[in-house]
Amino acid sequence: MIAGVNIDSLASHQITLEDPARAAARPRDFEGQLRHSLSPRRPASMNDDCTSMNFLSRATVAIRPYRPSDRPTVFRLLSVLPSLYPGGTSWLDHRLDDVLGGKARCTVAVTDGAPVGITIETPKEPHKLKLSTIYVCPSFRGLGIGTRLLRQCGENWLKGDIEQVSVTADVRRTGTVLPLFMSFGFRPIAIERGRYGPDRDEMVFTWLLDNQ
Repeated sequence: MIAGVNIDSLASHQITLEDPARAAARPRDFEGQLRHSLSPRRPASMNDDCTSMNFLSRATVAIRPYRPSDRPTVFRLLSVLPSLYPGGTSWLDHRLDDVLGGKARCTVAVTDGAPVGITIETPKEPHKLKLSTIYVCPSFRGLGIGTRLLRQCGENWLKGDIEQVSVTADVRRTGTVLPLFMSFGFRPIAIERGRYGPDRDEMVFTWLLDNQ
């Protein structure tokens, strides 16, 4: 995710991948967008609600499962969602309910009792799931929090016999997550064009157990 990742289910939206002939005809387009995405961009509208935390708190970050008491701070942490994804607030509300009902999994990075990073995982079918969200507060980036969150996810995937994980991200904002995804074995497989309107292309990544 930006550090924000697409929040919709791949299963609920048809993705059209380019056929080999078409892909071969324009490889520079795909590679060019990959290179372009390596330049991080912070949306001007992003509300950095964790900038008030002191530097010492950055060194004492714990990774743990989501708790019901985290809900208000998680909504503040992910306040950027509505500006990026239609229905983002409603989606988050329902997804956190799913977490409490055992239908999804949420892991948070916490300091001073408040989440500063988060992942949300959604099962899709046997042995497959969607990494719906991975986000770290801008003031806490560059400290390895995203790596710790994704490592925790990876351990859960191996324990849970997960064979395939998908995640998508706005191609304009993948610079903050592309190196992280690649280091954990995710590979870009397609660009879904116009998913959220003109100039709102999404890059599709997949993680396969067989490739680890």
